Amino acid sequence: MTERRQRRRHSAVDRPIVNTSEDCRDRARARRAGEMDSLEPKCTGLKNSYDACFNRWFEKYLSLTASHDSGSDQKRVLAQSKHQYEKECGRKWQQYHACLNVCSTPTHSEALESRQLKPLLEAARNEDPLTESSKLEKSTQER
Repeated sequence: MTERRQRRRHSAVDRPIVNTSEDCRDRARARRAGEMDSLEPKCTGLKNSYDACFNRWFEKYLSLTASHDSGSDQKRVLAQSKHQYEKECGRKWQQYHACLNVCSTPTHSEALESRQLKPLLEAARNEDPLTESSKLEKSTQER
């Protein structure tokens, strides 16, 4: 490969993929950290806060359930874990959900359609229906 080609190839790799504005750099940094934008951009901060809380709780939950084998002991651990989730993350979920409802009410269906999520939601509901879904269905179905 010629030196000119190598230089051009190298410079293409070094160039940033995103725009150089501060907002774009923040988004790129967040994506590298595993964060994703919310369906409603105004709610992204609340979503990322809830996601981080949930991920911390879920890691603890998995380690606790893996270390308790007996039935009664595991039930106790699960009850404690549920309480811990509500205590640590419940309010964050409510804030994020409220933000989505305020910001997205008129365009909720449009957001689902534009991101092609409706077929995925329907397929998931058909494939693995929830048995106790009354609260969840109210929060996820079209208004």
